Amino acid sequence: MVEPVRIRVLGPLAIERAGVAVPLTGPRRQRLLTALVLAGGSTVSTDALVTAVWGDDPPDSARNSLQSHVTRLRELLGGVTTIRGGAAGYALTLAPGQVDAERFTAAVAAARRRTGEPATTVPVLEAALAWWHGRAYGELADDLAQVEAARLERLRLEARVLLAGARLRVGDAPTAVAELQAVAAEQHLDEEAALTLATALAAAGRVPDALAALGRWRRTLADELGLDPGPRVADLERRLLRGGTVAWHEDPTPAVSTTAAVTSPRSTVSPTGAAAPPEHTASYGRDRERERVTAALRSGPLVTVVGPGGVGKTHLAGLVAATEPAVWVDLATARTGDEVAGVVLEAMDAGPSGGADPLTQAVEVLARHRGLVVLDNCEHVLDTVATVVGTVLRRRTDVRLLATSRQRLDVDGEVVRRLEPLPVPATDDASEADAGVALFLDRVARAGGPPVAVRDAAAVVGAVDGLPLAIELAAARAAALPVGTLLARLRTHLDVLDRPGGRGALRHRTVRGVVDWSYDLLPEVDQRLFRHLGVFSATFGLQDVRAVCGEPGTDGYATAAALGRLVECSLVVRVGDERYRLLEPVRLDAWDRLRRDPQAPMVFARQTAAVLDLVRRSDQAVNTAAETEALRDLVLALPDLRAVHRRALAAGDGATLAEMTGMVHRAAYVLARADLLDWGRDVLDRDDVTSPSLRTRVQACAIAAAMIAGRTEEAQRLAAPLRDGPFAGPEATTLTEMLGDLCITTGDLDGGLALYATNLELARAQQHPGLMALALVGTSLAHGYQERSGEAVRAAEEAVALAERSGAPSTRAMAHYALGEALADVAPDRALEALDTALQVAAAGGARFAEGVARLADVAVRGRHGEPGDALRRHRDALTMWLEAGADAFLATGLRNLVVLFARIAADADAVELAAALERLVTRPSFGSEARRIGSALEAARARLGSAEVAAARRAGDTHPDIAALTVSCLARIDALAARR
Repeated sequence: MVEPVRIRVLGPLAIERAGVAVPLTGPRRQRLLTALVLAGGSTVSTDALVTAVWGDDPPDSARNSLQSHVTRLRELLGGVTTIRGGAAGYALTLAPGQVDAERFTAAVAAARRRTGEPATTVPVLEAALAWWHGRAYGELADDLAQVEAARLERLRLEARVLLAGARLRVGDAPTAVAELQAVAAEQHLDEEAALTLATALAAAGRVPDALAALGRWRRTLADELGLDPGPRVADLERRLLRGGTVAWHEDPTPAVSTTAAVTSPRSTVSPTGAAAPPEHTASYGRDRERERVTAALRSGPLVTVVGPGGVGKTHLAGLVAATEPAVWVDLATARTGDEVAGVVLEAMDAGPSGGADPLTQAVEVLARHRGLVVLDNCEHVLDTVATVVGTVLRRRTDVRLLATSRQRLDVDGEVVRRLEPLPVPATDDASEADAGVALFLDRVARAGGPPVAVRDAAAVVGAVDGLPLAIELAAARAAALPVGTLLARLRTHLDVLDRPGGRGALRHRTVRGVVDWSYDLLPEVDQRLFRHLGVFSATFGLQDVRAVCGEPGTDGYATAAALGRLVECSLVVRVGDERYRLLEPVRLDAWDRLRRDPQAPMVFARQTAAVLDLVRRSDQAVNTAAETEALRDLVLALPDLRAVHRRALAAGDGATLAEMTGMVHRAAYVLARADLLDWGRDVLDRDDVTSPSLRTRVQACAIAAAMIAGRTEEAQRLAAPLRDGPFAGPEATTLTEMLGDLCITTGDLDGGLALYATNLELARAQQHPGLMALALVGTSLAHGYQERSGEAVRAAEEAVALAERSGAPSTRAMAHYALGEALADVAPDRALEALDTALQVAAAGGARFAEGVARLADVAVRGRHGEPGDALRRHRDALTMWLEAGADAFLATGLRNLVVLFARIAADADAVELAAALERLVTRPSFGSEARRIGSALEAARARLGSAEVAAARRAGDTHPDIAALTVSCLARIDALAARR
């Protein structure tokens, strides 16, 4: 009786017979068995096996040695019939399931099909995962078995997620969440892992923990890659913040039929049987472009469709040609003038004749043709095609020519139609009717991939900037990769946009091939600029290009001309009048080229210098009339700021870190960018920051970050050595303003007034109306908390006058906010007018911090004096804004205002519970007018409740673990109360 044989690849390669391990010694034999297993029963040629076992330089005796290794391997496997073949090649003939990877794959597939039966799925997946004993294929995982090992590891990850989901469904939430936390820790940059963990936490009723997990992943992504999360993360965060329910499910939304999204023109072949366009069964959102091109061909003899590689120019030309008889001329393989002529003549079924040269014959044949001729792929033979077409057009014949090229032919009579990538839909609003989504879903289905949710398809379309070829290549990968993993790799790896096992022209199999096709046609100076543009992570202006990428020793005109040529040949996209960008797949290609460029260090150094100049200018512009433009430029360049900061951290460049952090502080505060303020932590303990001025500004930045995040004790510890001065130098104004704000936050109102007085004198010495206005804003707020409304109003009105002189939106908004606060209880209607002005000015100028504090003041006034239902809805918006910003200090302020509103509408238990939670979670106590209002509200609420109800409400307040969790709970309560009103 033949002993049952099993081959284990889910760990180090091993053979088992009757459950007993059989020693598999020698690396050659291991490589041979691996090559046969990977073939999956197919015959592997002798040459391929020799290469697999010995590499590209085998010994002369390799073929004879191979036969010896096969013989010995047959013995280990227990029989001659386990490996069949001979000189031509060999095949492994094991029965299904004898390789553990096959059994594991089948088990996971079965689990996918039975997600509705979690009690059955759990033991199946537990058993399947127990078959693993290490990394798939062991030492050969990064060598011969690299692709298959990677597939199995991805499948293992999927199995762990499926098992966690099944456990969650059968009520074992702690084990499920623990497993998903382990997955997220191992795959710490993977978006799918983060989303899966957050979804499971939310489905288990742990919404605050879900938000915290997404927040940690967001910070990790920014710190390690300098990237913002994809739209799926933001969408889940918004749903959780809005109190939406999240149910655990493994099955993505089924992909729906795309027939509603497309039309199907008939396919066309050349009437001569020559080269024909690929068949086009769907327009995928190109109906309008087809109509425009068709209309242009009716009114003129030549239309050229231009656009970046992979945008679908050939596809569009095929759609146009499908509506009438047409001759298709594919020039992709032509290189010389004679080859162009030969392709034209062959397509037109007109062989060469003696006498005239081939190009003259091609002109004659085209000029005599009546109807449409498509000249596809003209960019690499542009001059020849332009000469031929120009000569034909001067003959005024009946031929109509449709050309496709990455740049125009530039001949008289040419009408150019630029083809843009497909629109990128917002994930919230995406549907199967969106062209890019329809294309992706269709190509995934054709590749045999699993169904993909519409919102996930939209996220992929966005990640590749709507480039149709990239969408198709990504869809081919989605047949094997989970969408979350695919999205993560799309941000950093160009190789994911290769067509697996691809056939056809290289430029249609990889995005790199698409770019190579254009790049190789460029002169060397344009190639160099293209490589250097890879340094930009977002949009860029001409001045940015000159400063960072311009060739040293040349004038700016040469750089501008090279940039214009890159736009003309569709490698660079123009965004509006003054900005440019690379489509994301193209940018990754440029970045790869830049990293290999010997001039990369120079480009990085020049980008660092440009970013430092930008943050200096923004620092000088904040609180002046130049603020709006400076903040806009800074926001546009945020990805580049993060890249420079990340390089400086890696290089230990303390000088750059200190200057970036110190100079970005005021702008970051205005923008409420806690992530930029947190840079202060990276610099505080460094010994190489020798500038006292910069160190002081870095300390102010760190204080601001701690204060906004509600880390009051940390802020006070950082501020303690600075409180007593001396206050001198340009940084003194920033420092005294920040220290005054900290005093207000901690209830030291007299200390705050003293610091604001110093701040005001320093600002007056600089004759800076914007800084003077801010000093008076702080003064007004301190007086207001002390319930000295007269002094508060006078300081605020003076601040408004100075702020209007400054012309700075953030300063104007802060001054009107202070006036609204001062008038809140003495003239509520005027207060709301002032706060409305603050909100409008802040929103228009991008002053996010001022908008946020004005929202809090607005809802506080409306909560005490306005219509309660409206106040509840506005509270939700204000709290959500600060929750998304991670600003616990301002969340606490908003929640204290909510205590008063809850008591006003007789939601007494809610008011007492919220106050008890704040008392425990927030180290800063209420003081001044705020404490008085809360005390009065709680006194009324407790009087309406019995002692038992008060005690129960206070106990409920102890259940909230942190401010974020408390806020999420309050948002849900706001929705419930608002629905009743």
